[in-house]
Amino acid sequence: MITESVSATGIVRDYWLRDIAPYRIFATSKGALSLWVWNNHFVGELAIGDLRLTVPYAYRNTASPEDIANDIFNHNEGDTTVEILSAIPPQSAASILGSIKSERKAAAARQNGRKGGRPKSK
Repeated sequence: MITESVSATGIVRDYWLRDIAPYRIFATSKGALSLWVWNNHFVGELAIGDLRLTVPYAYRNTASPEDIANDIFNHNEGDTTVEILSAIPPQSAASILGSIKSERKAAAARQNGRKGGRPKSK
């Protein structure tokens, strides 16, 4: 797996603090993997319960999610200096995936309701 050396941990923290949603979230054998696109590469965060693991490099966009999750897990395994992104409040999978109501979503739902609501399926 080919990587590019960047401050991916800082990029992930910055994306969370700026409320930039992940490009994709995958369920892997190690935990929930959140991926963001950065400079045609992926930066990732592996969530195992309340623990959030990152690595200081980005992955080429040809790497599989399972390989990225395994690499992040192996990179942090047994390391007592694992950086937990404490600036990120623990969130449930539903809130990460966007199942939480917000003013923005409520306003969009009201506007769609005025237009006749969800289209009827054929």
